[in-house]
Amino acid sequence: MKKFLFLLPFFALGACGDDEAKPEADDAKVVELKTFEDKLSYSFGVLDARKVTEARDENSGKLDRAMLLVGYKDGFKSGVRPGPEDPCIKTMESLFGAQGMDFNEAYLKEGSKCYGRFMAAQFYMQLESVSEVDRVNKDVLFKGFQEGLKGTDPAISKEEIESIIQAFDQEMQAKMMAEQE
Repeated sequence: MKKFLFLLPFFALGACGDDEAKPEADDAKVVELKTFEDKLSYSFGVLDARKVTEARDENSGKLDRAMLLVGYKDGFKSGVRPGPEDPCIKTMESLFGAQGMDFNEAYLKEGSKCYGRFMAAQFYMQLESVSEVDRVNKDVLFKGFQEGLKGTDPAISKEEIESIIQAFDQEMQAKMMAEQE
């Protein structure tokens, strides 16, 4: 039950390296949402992107969207556990300042990539904690994240996204209840 309560706030929402972003190639792909898992994966991506696009912090709007996507793709995998030795910690501190109140544009690209990496790693760990990683179609997740960062209308309506997440929440709640019995 504790695992479910850990995930609930996320679902109820309404990378460091030398890779460069190639958003043009990803933009050309049209996302096809044929299954519930595809719609769920896409919804997860859109909701994660909203954490950036709808953040009240003015610095979130300054982040490099293409590099956020590169970092997000790098961070959604097993074994990414940001810790004190992770070079991205220092990069993030250099970007936002020690208190998170500054914004040093010299670290914009690498910092944006690290930010995306941390977002995806946290989401991966949440899914892993309830054994649901395999349900996520990574390509569709990444497309949802990319389209969510654009701030345009997603491939499915906001209402449908909410309905999909609500259905997933109910599944997780039932799963946790069954595990307790």
